[in-house]
Amino acid sequence: MVVLDKRFSNRWQGRVSYVLSKAEGYFSNWDWPPDTFGQSTLFETPTRALVNSFGQPETDRTHELKVFATYKIPKIDVGLNAYYRFLTGWTYTPYQRYRSRDIDYPLSSGRSPLLEPRGDRRMDNESYLDLRIEKSFNLGGTNRLAVYADIQNLFNAGTVIYVQDRYPLLSISGEGTSVDVPFEAPSQIYDPRRLILGARWSF
Repeated sequence: MVVLDKRFSNRWQGRVSYVLSKAEGYFSNWDWPPDTFGQSTLFETPTRALVNSFGQPETDRTHELKVFATYKIPKIDVGLNAYYRFLTGWTYTPYQRYRSRDIDYPLSSGRSPLLEPRGDRRMDNESYLDLRIEKSFNLGGTNRLAVYADIQNLFNAGTVIYVQDRYPLLSISGEGTSVDVPFEAPSQIYDPRRLILGARWSF
């Protein structure tokens, strides 16, 4: 991790941080808490214990860059605050589910071997910019009122952050209908642009 700070002077301040990381193991760290004790299908069947079980977990982020900046506009005394972040995309691994007559194991999770080394595929990198515009008013004494507008995901990035990872497809049923979702179809994207208006009173 490398962090560079610039204290508030000449009407601006900032921070830049960069993190380089690597995670490897046998467990998925997508869900919490992980199955680190007690019954687990991971070590009960060689289908999961021996087949592509070791590798990079889903939430492994190789690169993470963050930039914070604040600028006070002269005369009108309005604060501009920006937060930019870049992150390496999540990993995922295709798996296939077999019938119990093909793999003799009672639970479906124990009949779902990974088809490639864990975390061998990675989704697109993520890049977001959030902005806050804030104006403060002195109400006398120690009383101050601040009004602000937060614009999150300013550029409205629709980054896919999760995909359907069952090969060749996943069948979803409900209310008398069934839909086949193909492998690698997007199943979740980052939230769209949002505007939040607020006020803060300090005394």
